[in-house]
Amino acid sequence: GAGGPLLEMAGTTINSSISVMGNVSTGPHNKTGKKEIKAKLERAGKTGILSLSEHKLKELPKGLFEIGKKLKILDLSINILEELPHDMIRHFPNIKTLKLGRNKLTSLPQLGGKGSPLVTLEANDNQLTVVDFSNCNNIEKLILSRNPLTTIPKSILTLSKLVTLDLSYCGMKGPLFIFTQDDTSIGIMASLLELLLDGNQISAIGGEDLILIKAPKLRRLSLQYNQLSSFPALLLKSPSPLNALDLKGNPISKSTFLAIDGVDDFLQRREATMKKSAATIADLSVCGLDD
Repeated sequence: GAGGPLLEMAGTTINSSISVMGNVSTGPHNKTGKKEIKAKLERAGKTGILSLSEHKLKELPKGLFEIGKKLKILDLSINILEELPHDMIRHFPNIKTLKLGRNKLTSLPQLGGKGSPLVTLEANDNQLTVVDFSNCNNIEKLILSRNPLTTIPKSILTLSKLVTLDLSYCGMKGPLFIFTQDDTSIGIMASLLELLLDGNQISAIGGEDLILIKAPKLRRLSLQYNQLSSFPALLLKSPSPLNALDLKGNPISKSTFLAIDGVDDFLQRREATMKKSAATIADLSVCGLDD
């Protein structure tokens, strides 16, 4: 179902992001020599899939761009990359999945472009403060957790094909307005099904009427370990499509949540969804809340 592996990601602790680079006892699991990389590049030229995860890379290996047109999946996660060539993506015109998580990147290369097939981007656990996705028209899955972004980047709000967005542990504080009246010129996020905002310090969700208009299919909202003491009734009442909500680790109590107008509508949708997915483990808590 939607967000299976993401559920695990959302539940991990902050400590899991601590890099083990350079620690001899926990060294990389992969062979990392130049010979190994060369062999991998040769294989990737045939398969279209290249994983250079955990290779202690400080820069991209020679020969990577030469096979760029053949690659559909490129995994550069868990390295020591601090920057990537700004125009790097033009060497990968057929790339669908790009994994850059757990590096030391402070910016991303220019991504997307007309007709870009990029569908999945994972750039979690970096040092990104500014990102621009205005050219990533086909992106469906965007993982940016554990970056010091502090707000939801405006360019993300233009992604009409985006299905999954993870901005957990990004240092967001205070009331969160996902959309504001200033965003009326921005198109609708017509495909967004799940939004993960765990481990921030969000104290309230504002502009809920705009959420229903701008993200009309939003089914799952994960807000574990924030500072919420209430939740907007409008997102619970029908015709809101929300049917999965996680509020574990917030100040709001189960009794307070169950007293919100519209909660019965939400619980009915939630139960119907659980029946459809044949969930075997009953969630005895309500959205992670138990008094």
